[in-house]
Amino acid sequence: MVSHCKTAGKREDYVAELKAFIDVDIYGRCGLYQCAKNDMNCWKILEQNYKFYLSFENSICSHYVTEKLFAILDYDLIPVVFGGANYSSIMPPHSYIDALNYSSPFELSLYLKEIASNETKFNSYFKWKENYFVISELPPFYCPICDKLAQEQRKQTPSEKRQINNSQLYLYNWWFNNPNNTCTAWKSQTTWSNYLLEVIDRGFEFIGR
Repeated sequence: MVSHCKTAGKREDYVAELKAFIDVDIYGRCGLYQCAKNDMNCWKILEQNYKFYLSFENSICSHYVTEKLFAILDYDLIPVVFGGANYSSIMPPHSYIDALNYSSPFELSLYLKEIASNETKFNSYFKWKENYFVISELPPFYCPICDKLAQEQRKQTPSEKRQINNSQLYLYNWWFNNPNNTCTAWKSQTTWSNYLLEVIDRGFEFIGR
């Protein structure tokens, strides 16, 4: 389900190329299908009709991951992630497919077809549910920190307020100006000549959508 059609991470370019090799249905503002993402029935419909869900972030940034991934974990849909987060540090083993681990959308499409056609391999992506469970909602953590800083600021002397302001600035810089928090945009490395050579080499027949 997509609400931003043009993104900093160029996920729309990735999906456009992926669609040349495998069927992709797009829901929301940028697609032909509609389904309210906060509606539980919507997720159930997706679960009944699809095997994979493209949990593609709009930005490829370090540590950046949103509800696009977590919202579907209660359902038997394999999330295909596209972002800059270290997914192995926040997700159970073998619970997702990272699109950026594949050299091209074509390579990803081959793997998705392989998983979709093999029930054992498909079901292996849900084995993690035997040892983990999903907590759908957590209390907000960032806003209370800011609220606490603001409360303290109202109580302090001018010099103490400067220290509070420095704390707020530190949090801001840690999140937005941290040199380790980098962002990038996806750029296709595929040319049609390279793609045709890959198809010939693998013995696959290209079937247009």
